[in-house]
Amino acid sequence: MSRLTKLEIQRALLAGREVAWTNAAGRREAFALSDAAQRRLFAYLLQSTVREAKGLPDHFIAGLSKA
Repeated sequence: MSRLTKLEIQRALLAGREVAWTNAAGRREAFALSDAAQRRLFAYLLQSTVREAKGLPDHFIAGLSKA
């Protein structure tokens, strides 16, 4: 399995495809955003410039709710 870039991982998750890797114990792990609502929320968070979990601006909260 080749190593994926950050952009490749983002694109795969936004497309609803599974992202797989081998963990430190040698076991296969995988993650996917199979639900459209999960993908919308992920897309919103990717485009947001907000990075702090406290003092969130109102426009960010409204955008989360809409996504």
